[in-house]
Amino acid sequence: MKIAMLVNNLEVSGGYQKLVIRLAQELTKLKHDVTVYSPCVDREKCYPSDIAHIKIKTLKGADKSDDIIVEMERLSTYLPQNLDLIITHDDYSLFTLAKYQKPARTTVVWMLNNQLPEELSKPFRQAWRTLREHPSKRTKLQHSFKQYSLSKRQKVGLSSVDKFATYDSFNQNLVEKDLKREATNVYAGADLQKFQNLAKKRKIKKSVFSVLSVGVVFPHRRYEDLIGAAAILKKKGVPVHITIIGKQDLSLDYFDRLKKDVQQKKLERVVTFKNYVSDQEMKDYYQTANAFVFINDGFTWGISVFEAVAAGLPVVITDNIGAADLLHDQVEGWVVPPQSPKAVAKALEAIYKNPEQVEKLTQAARQKVSKILSWKAYTRRMLDLAEKK
Repeated sequence: MKIAMLVNNLEVSGGYQKLVIRLAQELTKLKHDVTVYSPCVDREKCYPSDIAHIKIKTLKGADKSDDIIVEMERLSTYLPQNLDLIITHDDYSLFTLAKYQKPARTTVVWMLNNQLPEELSKPFRQAWRTLREHPSKRTKLQHSFKQYSLSKRQKVGLSSVDKFATYDSFNQNLVEKDLKREATNVYAGADLQKFQNLAKKRKIKKSVFSVLSVGVVFPHRRYEDLIGAAAILKKKGVPVHITIIGKQDLSLDYFDRLKKDVQQKKLERVVTFKNYVSDQEMKDYYQTANAFVFINDGFTWGISVFEAVAAGLPVVITDNIGAADLLHDQVEGWVVPPQSPKAVAKALEAIYKNPEQVEKLTQAARQKVSKILSWKAYTRRMLDLAEKK
């Protein structure tokens, strides 16, 4: 098949970008003709060793803009008319579809990797009712009008979507409830083999309870909850040290708040931020960590969670991410509610004090993940959906 994949940026080495790149690699291995289309590409910062082998089309200089929506619309002129399949990876890609004259032969699959945008699921009449009942909220309504204008354009693109794929049951239910469309839960993959090799070389230090968290520093990551948990554990005498690895300059205000929080709680020796580490350093962190934490206040898949599982780490996750579909509390890991430093601290303390339970849950998680989440298996599920009549 001739396949196009749409994504709004390939500028960082994030989980979202990894999913796009790995799917493109696997489809190419199966002899499909795959091209990724994105207005924003940085081949030095986005998995450079992998992205070099992928066909990518990006905007030319004259088509560049400071407005991502304008760029996504202009990207539509780059899409050929002889495509068999288009896989979109974000709601911005709907702007591309809205401008693209889709041939009848082309199937479009929207791979939702985040929560369904409210603009596509909430009726605009709610904003109008707000103005009637609360005239003072005119500014809010003006914002709603702008959002409505954008959502109308997105809904044009939405009409081109033939099939919906989701990573988790939450988004599957959202699509079916709010869009009245059928969605298929495909579960994404993870770099299991790479991390399984690390599990054989674990080097745990008993003198320090080392906790690792990996992910771009955005507000929905809720790193403040992990910092709060560190303060609780420190008071209890747990020799905890937390390392947070993730790009810090995409939400500088939030990162500044985190640093101030660490200072106010006097945790400078307990919490360490790392903006970037080499592959070898990252391996070292996974090999020496006692636990992995991924606590969000947004509905994401959690690819790094499964990589941590493959590396032999016990994991603490929130119940509002896709990973919670597969990893259950006290069965394959520790699942806590969002925005609860106390719950995170309690889970980490349990890991610190109960090595036998850790071993049991970690083994159960590795067995489940290895069966379901290889990139090959994920790609097969995507193709089965695309080819389904």
